[in-house]
Amino acid sequence: MENIPYTRAFRHLSRAWYGPANLSMTDDLDQIWLGIVKSDGGCIAEFCIKWKKLDATWAMKLEIFNNSWKALPEFSDLLQKLSETSGQDLTPDELVTIIRSLGIEDVTEEVNPDPLEYTSADPTPAL
Repeated sequence: MENIPYTRAFRHLSRAWYGPANLSMTDDLDQIWLGIVKSDGGCIAEFCIKWKKLDATWAMKLEIFNNSWKALPEFSDLLQKLSETSGQDLTPDELVTIIRSLGIEDVTEEVNPDPLEYTSADPTPAL
């Protein structure tokens, strides 16, 4: 990775103060965004794990844009843990437990920082 101080972080959308409004605009049950965040702010790369309806169950789907491929090696421990659960239907909370066990920082904003200025319909902030 670049010679910039960074940390690995995640944001659990359904727990975020803006989550219900954002999820209502998708067909996803939930989303967990993971990324490489600079110590002084800003995101270097990110990807998302979404829960999509698949037949009669919810299935996890990894989604990443091509400018964020560099994030994957930084999360090789998480990808290894996920490979060990292949075929299992993990809930979002079960995945959060795994993520936390790997020391990935939870940056989910559960409380609206300025309820007079923002509404739950505001766009999702970048990781």
